[in-house]
Amino acid sequence: QRKLALHLFKDVFSQISFFAELDDLVLGEICLALRTRIYLPSDIIIYQGDIGKEFFIIAKGVVEVLQENDRAGEKPKGSNRILL
Repeated sequence: QRKLALHLFKDVFSQISFFAELDDLVLGEICLALRTRIYLPSDIIIYQGDIGKEFFIIAKGVVEVLQENDRAGEKPKGSNRILL
């Protein structure tokens, strides 16, 4: 199972420098723990100030990062988008 999980997610992890030094055994264990989630436009992934209990890897798509002081419906100034 570990080898299959590693095969499925190796492309995603190869683009993240944080995981670059890990061997296949450790990386495979991490891959086994991954859970795929699909978010739709305007879905909130996490709110500013929340205690993080998860680690998100955006494999495909666009994520917009809004700060608490951004008004709803207004585009924030500057580049707050993550393009993948």
